[in-house]
Amino acid sequence: MSGDDDAREQVEAIGEAAEALWDATRRFQDQLDELENERYSRWAAYTAFRDIGSVFRFALERLRMEQPVPELEEIVAAYLAGARAGFEAAADLAEAVKDGGAESVETGIQRLTVASQHFVRGRYLLGAYLGKPGADAPV
Repeated sequence: MSGDDDAREQVEAIGEAAEALWDATRRFQDQLDELENERYSRWAAYTAFRDIGSVFRFALERLRMEQPVPELEEIVAAYLAGARAGFEAAADLAEAVKDGGAESVETGIQRLTVASQHFVRGRYLLGAYLGKPGADAPV
């Protein structure tokens, strides 16, 4: 397989992970809104955050499978950092809902913010790599 084929395959993998991360982040925000409006029971919220965490974990594992070509290393690193932060945020919020810990809620929200910043950076870098500043990559 040539370097171009490797890069193309890796861009597809990044896109797949980015789409999952975008979906998980959106679901995360929806869940936070539902929780804030007290529309869910604690158990439903707990299972929802655990489910969202599994999406972050999928993306994290998917990206870890890649040995990025040098041009994509920074992009993969940004998405990996965001996926890791998102996964930790989901765990924090699941724990907070389960145990009622306000500190875990704050930590989870901070980690989600960090995850979002990494996703924005990854999207920017991917758009620049593809030659389309501000490209409409999923995340």
